[in-house]
Amino acid sequence: MIPENIFKATLDLLPVGICHGDEAGRIISVNPALCNFFGYTEAELLRLPFSCITEPEDQPFGTGVCAPPYTMARRYCRKDGTAAWGELSVTSICEGEKGPTFRIAAVIDITERVRAENGFKKAELALEREADIEAAIAELSKVMLTAATIEEISETVLDKAKVLTDSPLGFAGFIDPATGFLISPTMTKDIWNACKVHEKSFVFKKFSGLFGWVIHNGCPVLTNQ
Repeated sequence: MIPENIFKATLDLLPVGICHGDEAGRIISVNPALCNFFGYTEAELLRLPFSCITEPEDQPFGTGVCAPPYTMARRYCRKDGTAAWGELSVTSICEGEKGPTFRIAAVIDITERVRAENGFKKAELALEREADIEAAIAELSKVMLTAATIEEISETVLDKAKVLTDSPLGFAGFIDPATGFLISPTMTKDIWNACKVHEKSFVFKKFSGLFGWVIHNGCPVLTNQ
């Protein structure tokens, strides 16, 4: 048997957070690494239930069920309110049919790793979106360089805008230099039946409200970004 003082000294030196739970589901011991991870003192952690450390759907004590060991990544909330990610491993000590009578949980701080992975994913998504935009502009330029009508150009603009914004409906058009009206030939497409505006038309003679502000200022009020 390893003397208790040597066992405790070993736990105190480990960079991995260690927690022990008793039969009643209470935390009965923690090491300094776990205190540092959560930002709580040892006394504060000992007042928390063991379920605060383990997976939320983990089988509680007293159920007669001894779940197999598991490892998972879990998001935690530190004492100061900041988020932290830990790689949680839990194992149970069971005696016969009584179910779990003792549990051990280990938490490895993987916050920086998760942040790095999320940053990489965001960069990948940004590059994919940039490629989609460039492809849309290239196709639109190709259409404009051909003998396409203004209606065909408007339709291409609408189709690409719907893909880039992930919008099911929309319309595109042009300002008639002779009248100053907004002509939207694409309004006669899929949006026509869904449009509930009274006396709808694909010719807009007046621009009011937010719609008018966007037309006059050439800036979006809200984007999907």
